[in-house]
Amino acid sequence: MSLTKIFVFLTVLLQMHLVMVQGVMFAGNKDSGNHHDSFHSNSKGKGRPPTMVRYVVCYDNTTQQFEIYKNETEAGFPFPSIHNESEDAFLCGNNETGNQTVVSIADVNYSFYVTGWDEVEVTLRSSPLNDGRDDLPPETDLGYYGVGLAEGYATQQQMEMSFYNTWTGENGLGALVQQEGFAEWAEEQVEFLQSIVRDPNSGAYGRQLQRLLSMMAGLVDGYNRRLREELTAGVAVGEERWLNFTTLYWLNAQGEVGDIARVIALSDVSRLAELEAAFPRYLTDLHCSAFIKVVPEVDLFAAHVTWNSYESMMRQYKTYRFEHLEEEEEVRKQVTMSSYPGLVFSLDDWYMTHRQFSIMETTFGLSNNSLFDAVRPRRVPTFLRTQLANLLSSSDPQNWFYWFGLHNSGTYSNQWMVLDMGRLQHVRLPLPSGVFWVGEQLPQMPPDSDESAAGSSNAFNPVSFGMVVEDLTQTLNEQTYWGSYNMPYFEQVYQESGTAAQYAELGELYSYTNTSRARIFRRDQANITSLDGVVRLMRKGDYKRDPFSLIPNCTGAGADGHTCDPASSSFLTIASRGDLNPEGGRERYGPSYARLGHRNHGGTDVKISSWSGMTQHPGDWRAHVVCGPTTAEHTLPTFRWRPGLYDVMPPIWGLPVEYDFPLVQVQTEVRPVERRASHDWRSHRTGIVVIAVCSLWTVVGLCFMVKRIWKSYRVASG
Repeated sequence: MSLTKIFVFLTVLLQMHLVMVQGVMFAGNKDSGNHHDSFHSNSKGKGRPPTMVRYVVCYDNTTQQFEIYKNETEAGFPFPSIHNESEDAFLCGNNETGNQTVVSIADVNYSFYVTGWDEVEVTLRSSPLNDGRDDLPPETDLGYYGVGLAEGYATQQQMEMSFYNTWTGENGLGALVQQEGFAEWAEEQVEFLQSIVRDPNSGAYGRQLQRLLSMMAGLVDGYNRRLREELTAGVAVGEERWLNFTTLYWLNAQGEVGDIARVIALSDVSRLAELEAAFPRYLTDLHCSAFIKVVPEVDLFAAHVTWNSYESMMRQYKTYRFEHLEEEEEVRKQVTMSSYPGLVFSLDDWYMTHRQFSIMETTFGLSNNSLFDAVRPRRVPTFLRTQLANLLSSSDPQNWFYWFGLHNSGTYSNQWMVLDMGRLQHVRLPLPSGVFWVGEQLPQMPPDSDESAAGSSNAFNPVSFGMVVEDLTQTLNEQTYWGSYNMPYFEQVYQESGTAAQYAELGELYSYTNTSRARIFRRDQANITSLDGVVRLMRKGDYKRDPFSLIPNCTGAGADGHTCDPASSSFLTIASRGDLNPEGGRERYGPSYARLGHRNHGGTDVKISSWSGMTQHPGDWRAHVVCGPTTAEHTLPTFRWRPGLYDVMPPIWGLPVEYDFPLVQVQTEVRPVERRASHDWRSHRTGIVVIAVCSLWTVVGLCFMVKRIWKSYRVASG
């Protein structure tokens, strides 16, 4: 054998060893699937394929400025992985100087007019230091600011249309918050939030609150950056189009403004009645139906139908990923949710989190006005507390409720359900304890509170309050289902909220066990064996044929034999259609006419998560969603916007004329919750050991082969 052949053989052997080592080193960072899969759906919509656009926010470390780069492709052609840091130079506009760092990436699938949902995924990649920037407050987290900047820039058009539909008009949110007292409320509340951020005792809570406020500031600036580009291009931009932080704050707090209005007008009965009549969307309308079903040996489902005004139906399926970690943080964080343009939380509410929690709620009204004495601006609003709990909670659902109860605002009181999908290895009865938790909120003064010291440096209070919380896994085991329908479950909350008093006055409409949706869930749940059955139940709306949709107690509590005209209401179904109820007041619908008649309100969607969808597909979450009011399996007409639908038509800028979208499956890429490898050498420990062993054996093998070859060569050379 010649020396040349020996050299070639050793070279090939060494290359094989290097490939093996690289495979071990990068196995932990391997991209968990094609990034395009996060936008996969089985939509049957017609028309041009949706357009996917990637927006990359880069930070120039020299100029301390943010730059935004855009990359567009037709759906079906994947972008490079957002996790591949070797692509950073390409992502930052082929940055050759190395001065730019990728801060955040927004991937948007503009598919709303095809599937009913735009799919928005925003990822935090790095968090540059705020070194003396004059244009941002010193407490701004530049990483989270970059997340908001990316989303605001990427979805500016959708934000503008959605905000217009929500904000404008005589019954719009803008008209409500312009009432006396609202401006002072927002100013005091935001100042209180900033005081928590500045409180050195607030710890992880204060840091995460700071980040969410920074993200909202970025949303405002990203939105306005688009408008400045229009100005540069010579397009006139009216003053009303610009966005400010206070407006964005109220848009995110829209679920809470009704309770704030009650506090402001509590001493003026006539004014409160006027507000209820003018702004029913915010003061009287209740939200949502929710349902959980255990199908043993098959799956565990969590389904939710939002009830809202129809002009809200510009939808986004949104994911926030926070890849960058500070030293004290244990895990990557991710929240996927049904949402709306410009909102930093769901509003519906329906979430999947990195802890493998499926979280949802339904709202219950507060008719006990004495509770509102405890509602003050120096609290953290529900829309922020929800995301604080999603991002800070441990792997114990009870801990989620601890974080949620801190600085309880008492606004937007809901029944919250948290399912720990990750606790289950399979779906078998009985489910282990701790899988299913329920919590209900009431306004309450914080223990040992002293709110006289506005601006105090000790703003943070580590005591969670105003929550009734219990592990109800055993109840779920016994019933195999759970229904939620705007009614408190816990007796304490049922009594204190005023619901019991409403039952005494108005009858079974306010009965926890015998209200219409409770009876429908109880009757139909036994027939569910698969996803299809869950979908049928959550789209149930055939109110004219369902005996449980008959209006009870038309003249109040007690069986008086009186029948309403009409006899049934669509609001006594799982997926309501207020547009189909005939017009009329008390004379037709009885004393609860405001809840049962013809209204711009109804079920606007379905979202379904599952144990299999969250745990059985490594690298992604899978869920099923529908946008638009139900047709109840084609027994009801498809929802259409048409002249005369309402006496006062709401703004509907950018909305489809007809909502006939199909059920779609959505997939969201999920990375493991462990620390990023670059932040913790222990994540490489196993790989290092394997590499060392492989290297040792390779060296031994090389020495052995060299010895044998050299011996053969000497013999041959004789």
